[in-house]
Amino acid sequence: MKHQSASIHELARLELLAGLPGETLAELAERMERRVMAPGESCDVRGQLVAVINGLAHASDGSGQREAVEPGGVVPEASVSLRAVTPVTVVRCPRSVLEEVVGAPPTPA
Repeated sequence: MKHQSASIHELARLELLAGLPGETLAELAERMERRVMAPGESCDVRGQLVAVINGLAHASDGSGQREAVEPGGVVPEASVSLRAVTPVTVVRCPRSVLEEVVGAPPTPA
């Protein structure tokens, strides 16, 4: 598992963030973590904005319900964990950071 900052280019490709100005994307990129996950690896996503940059993952709500999250997709807010099906790159930050930088959390289309 590698940790580093997200890139502006990666964030701009996410439908959820695509309409944000470059300055906002730059600030988010500095505050978002980019993480590479191996198949089978999982992470806790509670209270975070998590988006898949590449690969395939399954989000779980803790009751056994799973939802596939593909490149460009955002992990549903009710999810508690994310498990990589293939090698996956995600970007994430606390939802509070998103609200601080953007002013109000964008909602998925």
